Amino acid sequence: MAKSAIPVQILAIVGAATLLAGVHSLIVPVTLTREKTGFVVPAGAQQPADQSTGSTAEAPAPSAADPAAVEDALAQTGDGVGGNASASSGDGKISLAEATKLHELAITGQGVWFLDARRRVDYDAGRIEGALYMEHTHISSGEGLDELMMFSPPEMGELLVIYCTGGDCQASEDTAILLQQAGYTNIAIMAAGFDEWAAAGLPTGGPTGGP
Repeated sequence: MAKSAIPVQILAIVGAATLLAGVHSLIVPVTLTREKTGFVVPAGAQQPADQSTGSTAEAPAPSAADPAAVEDALAQTGDGVGGNASASSGDGKISLAEATKLHELAITGQGVWFLDARRRVDYDAGRIEGALYMEHTHISSGEGLDELMMFSPPEMGELLVIYCTGGDCQASEDTAILLQQAGYTNIAIMAAGFDEWAAAGLPTGGPTGGP
């Protein structure tokens, strides 16, 4: 009888340790480290139809280690802010110009998803059009991960573009780490953040931009 109770006790200890670790992280900030592997533009992504010819062209899937190839692929998705997209580095971070081009793919269902890593109250107040709420606490609770897997399971290899407020915001990194642990490997982080996106007049949802 005593032996059968041991596994239950172990689970209880592990559960308590996890809870204590969570409480500790609220008191003592913990900096997490993301595996920086870069990202890949989805294979077969189609640029929006050319207004003059009505034609479309396939965007290649470059190696994330080749910034020039990433820039060339993004250039096929339409003009960015000012028409000048900077090349992506291997850390998987993208500029506002690159993000606008990838958003064109996202809103047309071409293998790109935008994830909002900010607090729920901020997400509800306004977000990038079509973005899913994916704060790290929402993922760790299991709800966010279940939701994301319904739309884009890890094995599909679709590109996840994560953003928060920009600047020194750590929320995007925390969300990316949890998603990597769940098996997602194709991740880009928008360095600019939502504030710069909204200030540029780019498409938003919620109270700041409709449904």
